[in-house]
Amino acid sequence: MTIRGDENQFEFATDADDSAGSSTPGGVSAVANASPKPALAIIADDAVVPAATTRPSNSLRNSPSRGWLGGGPRRPSATAGIRPTGRSARSEAAATAKSPTARPKATVPAMPSAAQTPAPRPPVAPMSEAATQAPADAAARPFGAANALLVQAYQLSLKAASEGEYSQIVRWCAEAMRLGLNAENRQFCLQLSAWALNRRGQVRAAQGQDALALADFRAAIDFDPNCWRALHNRGVTLAQTGQFAEAFDDMSRVIQLNPQYAKAYSNRATLYVQAGDLDRAVADYETAINLEPELVPALVGHARVCHMAGRLEQALASFARAIKLQDGSAEIICSRADLLVDLGQYGDALHDYARAIDIDSKFEHAYRNGAWLLATCPDDDVRDAEAALKGAQAALDCGYGDRHAALDTMAAALANAGRFDEAVSTIQQAIEVAPEDARPAYQARLELYQAGRPYRTHPILQQGDVQTADFVEVDG
Repeated sequence: MTIRGDENQFEFATDADDSAGSSTPGGVSAVANASPKPALAIIADDAVVPAATTRPSNSLRNSPSRGWLGGGPRRPSATAGIRPTGRSARSEAAATAKSPTARPKATVPAMPSAAQTPAPRPPVAPMSEAATQAPADAAARPFGAANALLVQAYQLSLKAASEGEYSQIVRWCAEAMRLGLNAENRQFCLQLSAWALNRRGQVRAAQGQDALALADFRAAIDFDPNCWRALHNRGVTLAQTGQFAEAFDDMSRVIQLNPQYAKAYSNRATLYVQAGDLDRAVADYETAINLEPELVPALVGHARVCHMAGRLEQALASFARAIKLQDGSAEIICSRADLLVDLGQYGDALHDYARAIDIDSKFEHAYRNGAWLLATCPDDDVRDAEAALKGAQAALDCGYGDRHAALDTMAAALANAGRFDEAVSTIQQAIEVAPEDARPAYQARLELYQAGRPYRTHPILQQGDVQTADFVEVDG
């Protein structure tokens, strides 16, 4: 049996806060009759600002060789912040929990906005006045005005949440570098600029300003080539515009920089799927799941790739885990129903289709594939002519999805009901609007209906026997 749903989508994982959250699916369609341009999602990471420290006394030193700011792009904590000591702040331990934030993605997923992500967490220990304020005569000292701007930019980064605030940080950092910073402060300034540009890019991506977002991500990487969050965001944005090779390179670079980041493996697996390399896709999905066992997009992606590769029991196990974690997703439940059909478990499949419709009464995929099963099932006890016609009509009434696939389903339901003249007319309409690669199958069914014969499917019980179309583009 052909997998027939444009909601059979592979996932581009996102996370709004690497410290907490739960996962939700959405993503990239990759199977028969699929929508050619499903959405990807931009990672919305926690507002991580570079750590900073101070020098003793007035903190803003004149020496061009020794600055008062130091550290990499880490989240401020009680042990990482501006401090009135003579040492650089200690690095914060890396976040251990890295799950995507909850985000509804049953159909076309929405990208989380930066406004939905947690605000930057300021240092727990209070900053000293010397560490947070420039001396009154700072502008008159060498590097004083530049350092004062850098202090302002850092302070704003602790509470910034809007595009305007991120832009202000970028401007202040640019002006500070123009005025002249010593080597250490300049390095911090570059990292802070990269952080702000990445955050602004996230806001713009959430607003649908993909070109501006991509420009911000690229600029962030120019400032800090090791800014893996910006690399990840750029990779997803490139994939949205069909630049798959470049997106793949970015995902691979993210994995080099942060080999524990499960979502990068999941996203690279999606690109492998798009390229038709199912073995490597499965390997990357499994790595993602090992790193983050509750990463739903990776579980769903793994299930769908295994389904397409004919590894049906593995697919069923991954779907079960995903549904246990997120039992309110009509999309995942419907995808499992498609798998159950191929396993010949028709009653369970119909139960899942009905459950998906209960969750989302406008879910075209569930109506269409449920009607297809009721019209074409080889088991006489499962077929139901009246219910198949009602389901096919409901799919058409939803008004979205691939109309040619819905017309194909209606034609099968009409033929099953013995209304062959109407079936012929309907499948001819499907052929007229179908893409070239779908027409041979429709033409074969047309000949059946013209001969007064209904169409019947069969269960897929052997590995490698799943009938699927080519992968569609990963696009938004």
